[in-house]
Amino acid sequence: MLRTRITDLFGIDRPIVQGGLMWIARSELASAVGNAGGIGFMTALSFPEPDGLRAEIRKCRELTDKPFGVNLTFLPSLRQPDYPAYIHVCIEEGIRFIETAGRNPEPYMDQLKSAGIKVIHKCTSVRHAVKAETIGCDAVSIDGFEAAGHHPGEKAQVGSKGFGCLIDITVLKNREAALSETEENYRIVLNDIEDGYVENDLSGNTVFCNDAVCRIFGVSREW
Repeated sequence: MLRTRITDLFGIDRPIVQGGLMWIARSELASAVGNAGGIGFMTALSFPEPDGLRAEIRKCRELTDKPFGVNLTFLPSLRQPDYPAYIHVCIEEGIRFIETAGRNPEPYMDQLKSAGIKVIHKCTSVRHAVKAETIGCDAVSIDGFEAAGHHPGEKAQVGSKGFGCLIDITVLKNREAALSETEENYRIVLNDIEDGYVENDLSGNTVFCNDAVCRIFGVSREW
């Protein structure tokens, strides 16, 4: 048994999370992952109606007594699925963990959290992960192109196999803060040296110069 914050969150033996896979993540897969010590998530939208999900949840309980969850992917559509009805089925069937993906799950967080459900949100950037924390998600999974993760500004989708890195959001925020502090200290040191110092990006644009450069050339930082 390997204990981490993720194993404690889900009550599992190994920090292995099988995310939602359309048409594939059903009771057989989720129960197999659970029986192996991880946690599996069945994809709600694989079932056209909420009652189909209800039947699959009950089938999964016949295959395992280990924790498992349900994936809800919020996608843009002219005919939106009845997401509140799917969530209602999860609540009635005692689902304790829901993985959300696609759009921001904030409109459904009150319904989920009032039922005591733990929410893990799939993200493709640190910015999205931090947002997930602010709206009350309990964990995030950071997905790349190999898991059909669409990064902001990107249109390509590469690969079809699901793979992600599940991390505690706190780690991201601590790293971000440490990096910011380190960069600030670095700039302070450069401003204290007597020699001129200039940084250019790959396009040749000046992104930083220290006070000595301004003094030597008699220019302001706006040059």
